[in-house]
Amino acid sequence: CVYFNYSSNSTNQVVENIEVIIFGSINYYRKKGRVQVVVSDIHFGKDGKIWHNFLVLKNKLKKEGLFDSKHKKEISLIPENIAIISSKQGAVVHDIKSIIKRRAPFINIYFFDTPVQGDDAILFITKAINEINKRTDINLIILARGGGSFEDLMIFNKEEIVRSIFASKIPILTAIGHQTDITLSDFVADKSASTPSEAAEICSSSKSELLMELNLIE
Repeated sequence: CVYFNYSSNSTNQVVENIEVIIFGSINYYRKKGRVQVVVSDIHFGKDGKIWHNFLVLKNKLKKEGLFDSKHKKEISLIPENIAIISSKQGAVVHDIKSIIKRRAPFINIYFFDTPVQGDDAILFITKAINEINKRTDINLIILARGGGSFEDLMIFNKEEIVRSIFASKIPILTAIGHQTDITLSDFVADKSASTPSEAAEICSSSKSELLMELNLIE
């Protein structure tokens, strides 16, 4: 293996006799008949195991078809009632509500307070999704959380939550972390937003946007 970025990345302390997970591409040097892996990233110890488990579950769910576009439900242009699943701690819920109310004050918002980190969150989030699905008035569910480390967001890679999202009859829009954060919940959701603020904009067409749509109708 060859890792050209090693010297510029002081956090990767590679020493002998440690277990690592590497990511990269296979390179064939024809002149000498040599095959090597050009390493792009290295994960150590527990972090490596977490990432490995993530990839194994991702491949399993992908083979089952949970991420297929044919299962994606369409999000209504004008959802009348929206349910938000998130924690009341932090600014995420406030930001989503503020944007929706400013852009589309006619939308009704229902908030379901759940933890968004730790093993307890699995039960609370899946229960909230199931409870909302018993209602007939909700047009959209937003599952949201602010930014955090890969470990902080791991709850949204749990199989129970991913399957609960897939089983939902109501469209689910995920807004987890920041733009570069990707979870299995994002893959299975009907639509994924890069930030909670973007999720609010997606589901709340402003009055001016609706007028433009009306003008296009012949």
